[in-house]
Amino acid sequence: MPGPTVDLPISLEELSAALASRDLPALVARLVRERSFGAVTLLFRHAATPAAPPSLGLPELDAAARSLVISLETVPAPKSARSTLGEELRAVRIVAAEALLARVARPALSDAERVASRRAAVLLEAAGAHARAALVHEELGDDLAAAAAWGAAGDLERMEDAHGRQDDRDGRRRAAADVMRRFDVLLASGERRLPLAALRPPPPSPDDGPTARAPPPPPHQPPLRGR
Repeated sequence: MPGPTVDLPISLEELSAALASRDLPALVARLVRERSFGAVTLLFRHAATPAAPPSLGLPELDAAARSLVISLETVPAPKSARSTLGEELRAVRIVAAEALLARVARPALSDAERVASRRAAVLLEAAGAHARAALVHEELGDDLAAAAAWGAAGDLERMEDAHGRQDDRDGRRRAAADVMRRFDVLLASGERRLPLAALRPPPPSPDDGPTARAPPPPPHQPPLRGR
């Protein structure tokens, strides 16, 4: 079996064949087991280029990235992030994350795109690219995760900004929930007119005169005469 930093040779043709097949997650898992991190990096880098086969869509690429995340959990962490192994692990995670982000809309719209974006953020954080991960979390509207990532990046100002946005969002949700709670209480107590009145516009005041009760009639226009 190859050592921890030895790459098995893999040609571009083999990569193209793997990308065109439906067994890409299995190939990623095998290459990680064999500690062929350079080949995995090349695979994801090739997947992000226009030369990738049309059959390789976001679902297939995300499945391969998921296989990478799971497989890397079995790799013992290097003693130093600056070691050869540490640099290889960082590179493969960043390349896989960027390959995912290159396939999603900004901001992510579909559920599949949001799942892929979150997986990319996980890979970026594991690679130590915390600021890049924070930006992805912000695009997804996950300010709690963004705050944690900004904190890990050492940017305390942006961390506080993210916490502030989350607090504002939580406050609006609590206010909306409180309104619905009071509405339900009034309905349950039989006071149906009160909650319904809250949904209706206020009646016109008698002091406003008859124009407040009905719109004014249209101005009179003389009939058109023929020539």
